Amino acid sequence: CARHESLLNLAFTGSPSWSLLCPYDVYALPPAVIEEALRNHPYVSNGDSRPNPRFRGLDDCASPVDHPLPDPPPQAATFHVDIGSLATLRELVASVASKHGFRRREIDDFVLTVHELATNSIRHGGGRGIVRLWGDDGEIVADVRDRGSILDPLAGRVEPRLDVASGRGLWLANQLSDLVQIRVQPDGGAVRARLRRR
Repeated sequence: CARHESLLNLAFTGSPSWSLLCPYDVYALPPAVIEEALRNHPYVSNGDSRPNPRFRGLDDCASPVDHPLPDPPPQAATFHVDIGSLATLRELVASVASKHGFRRREIDDFVLTVHELATNSIRHGGGRGIVRLWGDDGEIVADVRDRGSILDPLAGRVEPRLDVASGRGLWLANQLSDLVQIRVQPDGGAVRARLRRR
């Protein structure tokens, strides 16, 4: 949530002035959560809007997220994907999602999500990638890693123009999943997509 909130500063740079009421309960939330929220707001208000000295700045908001995601669980299915194995990957995703009780529409959405992420690995991440799949507690997760790097902080969050041939994979993943997390690591990139069973 903090990442999405910090990116609002980039998404609305250059637009007319606007304000947003952030629903933080400063009495119930841990101090670290409030501190992180304050770092994402250039202005704060307690009835009067004033510059926030704790704001991290636009450059910091735009920097890639480099802290690692938690490791996939030991029971995750691991699949090495390349151009010749996309069809098999789609079958595996459908099978894992079905075993975890997802309905046909949800399965189709998640198969398309993982297909797009894996295709990005092939096109932009060195021709191959590693996909790990698991499900638990009413959720299915796909973790896709490769040697590529996603440096655009708004990648996947802005709808691609119709006259542009690429750039739809991450956008589709964000539309079809409940959460997409992007990480930049020294040895490549990681994208993790989650879908909760409805």
